[in-house]
Amino acid sequence: MKTIAAKNKVLITSKELYTKVLNLPRPWRVGVVEWKLEEKELWVEVLYHRRTRFVCPQCGRKGPGYDHRRQQWRHLDTGGVRTFLHGSLPRIECSEHGVLEVAVPWADRFVRVTHAMEAHVIGLLKSEMPVATAGRMMGLAWNTVWSIAARAVERGKLRKPERALTNLMVDEKARARGHEYVTLVASEQQSEAVVEHIEEGRTTEALAGYWKGLSPQQLAQIESIAMDLHRPYWKATVAHVPTAEGKIVHDRFHLMKHVQAGVNTVRKQEHRALTEEGF
Repeated sequence: MKTIAAKNKVLITSKELYTKVLNLPRPWRVGVVEWKLEEKELWVEVLYHRRTRFVCPQCGRKGPGYDHRRQQWRHLDTGGVRTFLHGSLPRIECSEHGVLEVAVPWADRFVRVTHAMEAHVIGLLKSEMPVATAGRMMGLAWNTVWSIAARAVERGKLRKPERALTNLMVDEKARARGHEYVTLVASEQQSEAVVEHIEEGRTTEALAGYWKGLSPQQLAQIESIAMDLHRPYWKATVAHVPTAEGKIVHDRFHLMKHVQAGVNTVRKQEHRALTEEGF
């Protein structure tokens, strides 16, 4: 079917449509676009020129083709119809790294959802949509959505520049109806609190992992660390932050809580003693 031009509009085939939508670089191209009636899915075939010499995804050196395997990637829906990219993904044999699956421009290696789908899901999660809800909306499994979120966090951490951490805050936060906890570390950056670290649990190890990840220069630049009186946090900080004893600051809320508890204990003791003496 040829492209048909009319007044103020252009009619194109489905193959031409996905060629423009996917905008694949050479040597990749769109093949057959197939409507699967029974599955109620749209399959877009992705091909590559057979004479292409691919490069090793580890070192970038060209290597001979080894074999290819059929793969599929979940793409954004087309008019509410589940859409997949299908293709024979080549593997090459690298003299240094062995047999490896080549990289493709529409998805990360070993990931079976496209960049476009990942970007859309991340947008939903950034709007504070629950993971389960985002999965139901996009027709993705719960663990697939979590994997997308985890990869986004890792990419963000890699792009995050090393900066001075002078004033830090450590706290715990209850989740799952208060039966489980996570450890939070935040820094003061231009009068705003920026979350630096989140870890499961409220143990010494949960906080020690963050301190171990800082460079010696960053540890030396720390001036104050605000935290409550939770003993495991104190132990982790003293063990890894130089001169931590002089930098730890206990916040007023928790200090006053202990003061009030002490005053209340003394009040009860004095009341009981005075009552026994007949006052």
